[in-house]
Amino acid sequence: MTRKILLALLMSFITLFASASNYLTFTAEEDYSSFSIHSYPYSPNVEYSLDDGETWTVLEGNHVVSLEKKGDKALLRGYNPDGFGRAFVITDSFTYTEFQMQGKIAASGSVMSLIDGIGESKTIPSEYCFYSLFHNCTSLTQAPELPATELALCCYENMFDSCTSITQAPALPATELADWCYEEMFQNCTSLIQAPELPAMKLASNCYNRMFHGCTSLIQAPELPAMNLDYSCYKSMFSGCTSLIQAPELPATTLPIYCYQYMFSGCTSLTKAPELRATTLSGYCCCEHMFSGCTSLVQAPALPATELNGSCYESMFSGCTSLTNAPELPATALDTWCYSGMFQNCTSLIQAPELPATALAEGCYADMFSGCTSLTNASELPATTLAYGCYKHMFWGCTNLVQAPVLPATTLAYDCYRGMFQNCTSLIQAPELPATELNRSCYKYMFSGCTNLTKASELLATRLADSCCFGMFQYCTSLIQAPELLATTLADDCYGYMFQNCTSLIQAPELPATTLADGCYKHMFWGCKNLQKITVGFYFWDGLRTDFWVENVAPTGTFYCPKKLRLKYGDSHIPEGWTIVYDESDVEEHVSRASFKAWAADGKITYTGATMPVEIYGLNGRLVKKMNEKSQSVDVPQHGIYVVKSGNVSLKVEL
Repeated sequence: MTRKILLALLMSFITLFASASNYLTFTAEEDYSSFSIHSYPYSPNVEYSLDDGETWTVLEGNHVVSLEKKGDKALLRGYNPDGFGRAFVITDSFTYTEFQMQGKIAASGSVMSLIDGIGESKTIPSEYCFYSLFHNCTSLTQAPELPATELALCCYENMFDSCTSITQAPALPATELADWCYEEMFQNCTSLIQAPELPAMKLASNCYNRMFHGCTSLIQAPELPAMNLDYSCYKSMFSGCTSLIQAPELPATTLPIYCYQYMFSGCTSLTKAPELRATTLSGYCCCEHMFSGCTSLVQAPALPATELNGSCYESMFSGCTSLTNAPELPATALDTWCYSGMFQNCTSLIQAPELPATALAEGCYADMFSGCTSLTNASELPATTLAYGCYKHMFWGCTNLVQAPVLPATTLAYDCYRGMFQNCTSLIQAPELPATELNRSCYKYMFSGCTNLTKASELLATRLADSCCFGMFQYCTSLIQAPELLATTLADDCYGYMFQNCTSLIQAPELPATTLADGCYKHMFWGCKNLQKITVGFYFWDGLRTDFWVENVAPTGTFYCPKKLRLKYGDSHIPEGWTIVYDESDVEEHVSRASFKAWAADGKITYTGATMPVEIYGLNGRLVKKMNEKSQSVDVPQHGIYVVKSGNVSLKVEL
């Protein structure tokens, strides 16, 4: 009761100065307009007048105030010295106060009349003060005055978010900003064509974050004179402004973390990027995705910095499909993922910039030119010691690239060349690969899908690592010469899928290893439909280490193997229908082979000279007959190819 009396006295006192007041005013721009206020669980003090301030009524929550005729207006005031809507946290969710509207309503006067009752205050009293105040008011055609010069954290955040009917933003006179003060303030105001001046010279963290995101009618950005930037200050500020044709100057020379991240992303009408004078990139991701999806951008800014920071230029021009020339990149001191995806899907880029750095960093060039379908020549890559993922997918899908750069590196790293030239369908010559010791997944998918590659790189490596050559030449349908594979000690998945669907390959490289590793040859020659020769050095079939490795190879061919290898047929073993030739280096076995003979005639298989029990197998590896006699003729179930085995000697016969 005491509080109500006090408020009544205060409002009576304020009424004495009504002639000097600048009340927040809602004016109907069409018949049958209305508004209401919603706040839970804390309701601010608000009154409205429909008779130009003669009488005032408390605006209760969810009460609808009708403005029945065009031109009708309501004055609003309140006494809320501790803030209007303070976004209280209730069970991990925000609560705040917002207006809801129907019809068409223009706001005028000062929003500060909700704080001091008369609209004269210039100080925002609390954090989140006007948070989401007009959020989603699609009926609002004009924003009220925002005269405050002293702001508070998140004070205007989301204030006009999705107000799709306002065309002009109110003046924002504050020169000292607060963290998140303007964040998402005009987000998705799709009719906004004019932005306010932003005179602040020193910024606060996230102060302009997504401020005009999705303002698809905004043509010109305001000047941004600030030299002293802060964390995420311009992050996504104009992202999705598809009508923006002119970007503001950006005079700052030192960039903090995330400061320009996504700033102009999706500005599809922007043709020229602003000058970037920054030489000190002190912040992680400072320019990440800055112009990504700017499909009309034809001129990129100079990038003078010589020392980079983590992810600083990551995906900076990704999807800039009209960009034909890249800026110079003079930096020699790189950082993790600094250039990754920088020109990804720049489909008009015809020339790559020089890349002088010799000391690389994790992921530094990953995806840098992936999808650059007009690129014909690659940058020189002088580094001899590589870093994790440094060239991963660097030229993926560069379908006009005909020549790869020299790759002199002898010290490799995990994933360093992974998918580097994957789907470069015009590449006809692969670079030399001088490294003798490989690292995990270092060549994985390196030339996969290079359909014009006829000759593979020489592989000097004798020390392998897990998945090092996995899928390396997969789908290289023109490959007719495979590289030598010198290693005799294998690693898990080392050659898995290596030549999958190399449909022009006739002869497999020799496989000298005598002992296999998990998955080392799985799917290695799957789909090589013209492959007719395989030479192996291993003695045992072991688990899934050759899983489906010869599925869909040529129907006939020659399989060279040691005599000790057990005869077993099928997609995961010896191809059915192939001739078996044994290693003849063992003289004793050669003599045994000469004395043991087998042939087929008259529906029977006959053998002579056996010194050990004889087994007859079908090509599916299934045992058909077993005999102990030295010589014998036996009936077999049907015509076809059989293998007659005595000890370690096997002979192939056809009935």
